[in-house]
Amino acid sequence: MERLIFHIDVNSAFLSWESARRVKQGLQDLRDIPACIGGDPKKRTGIVCACDGIFFY
Repeated sequence: MERLIFHIDVNSAFLSWESARRVKQGLQDLRDIPACIGGDPKKRTGIVCACDGIFFY
């Protein structure tokens, strides 16, 4: 059988769920502020790649 690697990136989904939870609790909506998920909070390590702009190919 051929090996299949399946990767699911749920960072965006987590931000959506967290935003909905915060709105329900009366806290600030994460959709109104810059937000990202990455790294280990105890070690403060990780990489965040971001881009803002229009790309032409």
